[in-house]
Amino acid sequence: MLPDKLSTIETEYAEIEKSISDPKIISDSVKFIELSKKRKELFPLIEKIRSYKKIEQEIFHLGEMLKTDDSDLLELAKLELLEFENKKSK
Repeated sequence: MLPDKLSTIETEYAEIEKSISDPKIISDSVKFIELSKKRKELFPLIEKIRSYKKIEQEIFHLGEMLKTDDSDLLELAKLELLEFENKKSK
C-alpha cells in the first residue's frame, strides 16, 4: 500500500517535471506557476522518498551480505544493517 502511494507521488512529480518544460505550459503563465508551486510542494517529499528507497536498497544488500561465511564481513554487515534499520524507522 505505502509503496503504491510513493510510486504515485513519484509519477505525479515526474509528470510535473515533464510538463514544466513543455512550450505550451511555459506560454501559459497561470498553468506554469500552478505546476511550479506543486513541484515545490512535492520536492521535499520526493527527496524523502528517494532517501527511503536508497535505505531499502542498502538494507537488501546488507541482508545478502549476512549470508557470508566471513566473520568480519558478517559483523560489519550486522552493524550497518542496524544503522540503516534505525534510519528507515525515522
